[in-house]
Amino acid sequence: MISFVYYHIASIITFLLLQSPRNIPSPSNNEPLVLETPFDYFLVIGMPIINNYRVFVLEKKKEGRRE
Repeated sequence: MISFVYYHIASIITFLLLQSPRNIPSPSNNEPLVLETPFDYFLVIGMPIINNYRVFVLEKKKEGRRE
């Protein structure tokens, strides 16, 4: 019975250790965003605006169909 408990404790600890993320950016090694080409500006500024506009327009169209 004791070995069964130890086995489950070890498996839970192993599971939790495997869940910890590796190689994620931290504040100490982040670099500023460098926008060098017009495509970079489009991706960083234009795409979120286009996506938000598209979502709101589609929601308006869906609300119109429901009525």
